[in-house]
Amino acid sequence: MTTKLVGRDAELEVLAGLIARAGAGGSAIVVTGEPGIGKSALLAEAEAEARAAGCRVLAATGVESEAQLPFAGLHQLLRPLLRAAREQLRPAHRRALLAAFGLEDGPPPEPFLIALAAVSLLAAAGAERPVAVLADDVQWLDPQSLEVLTFVARRAAAHPFVIIGATRTGHPSPFTAAGLPTLEVGGVDEAAADQILLVTAGVRSAADRQRIRREARGNPLALLELPGAWTGAAADWQPPTLSARLERAFAGRLAELPPRTRDAVLVAAADPAGGQRDRRPSQRLSQMTEAPGRPRRTASVQDTEPRAIGGQRP
Repeated sequence: MTTKLVGRDAELEVLAGLIARAGAGGSAIVVTGEPGIGKSALLAEAEAEARAAGCRVLAATGVESEAQLPFAGLHQLLRPLLRAAREQLRPAHRRALLAAFGLEDGPPPEPFLIALAAVSLLAAAGAERPVAVLADDVQWLDPQSLEVLTFVARRAAAHPFVIIGATRTGHPSPFTAAGLPTLEVGGVDEAAADQILLVTAGVRSAADRQRIRREARGNPLALLELPGAWTGAAADWQPPTLSARLERAFAGRLAELPPRTRDAVLVAAADPAGGQRDRRPSQRLSQMTEAPGRPRRTASVQDTEPRAIGGQRP
């Protein structure tokens, strides 16, 4: 696979292999990673590879604003096939699928029939040429679409289509719990990070690149955005003002935490000494994140340096 992505050869090889074998037998894979790690970029490369291989590409992206709309994600995914559905699906499957989308009158359809209709429709499309189904931000899909996507993925082996779904780490769902193969996307290595900073971000100073690499920890989005957040000589660098892209990628995670954990993170961010004057705050924060009778959910602080506990790290 020819690509402009740096440091992702292994991941791209896995996805390219699935696409190349789609015609002989389908498969499915879950792509997981933290925000900004490059999951969407990998799916874009997979789309280009699939089109080059002659596959039909069907894509959907989950968005929070549609997460409460039943079957919104499935409609986005199957919309290019809906005209063919009237001819290729069995009557019961056709009625169920089209009724789910509000395109045909009838009683509320059975979820099982909708899922079967989706499998049948993709199989019919795959009989003409292999199909690549690419679902990004799976964690934001509506529950009904998520269940159908999982159902289809578990039956892909018998059909000429491949399912590639990308989701954020820390968002359990039926799709991530279905026992599908998983591709965990971590940070890029030091050499790749340095190349991103030098070639893509245009950071010429070796000292600047080293500082940014240390802060970004291999996260490609941080590597691209942090250079613009710092100005002045290295000795004068202050905590960066995060770009809008970084804020969208990382700050939104705070709202997903339980209230006690959220309070603990805010206390840590407000500590002007970063916990250096008094080591007891860390014990108090641990107590704050534990609610009696409830499972513990943690929000980790990556190290104990003042700049990290002060909430300055993306």
